[in-house]
Amino acid sequence: MLGFLQNVIGAIFYSGLSIVIFFVAYRILEILIPFEFERKIAEENNTAAGIFVAGLFIALSILIATTLPH
Repeated sequence: MLGFLQNVIGAIFYSGLSIVIFFVAYRILEILIPFEFERKIAEENNTAAGIFVAGLFIALSILIATTLPH
């Protein structure tokens, strides 16, 4: 039972850490590229901006999955 609890706590911790990394990477992208992704996607329905952000999230998830311990 203790091992199961440790696994659950570890999963919650690494999930939270992954969300923080996603948020920070997205904010860094907004600083480096002067393009309002949220406005372009939500208000102007810019498909290319949505695909770009989706690709960014996929790339980040691959990087996070390979660097965080299992």
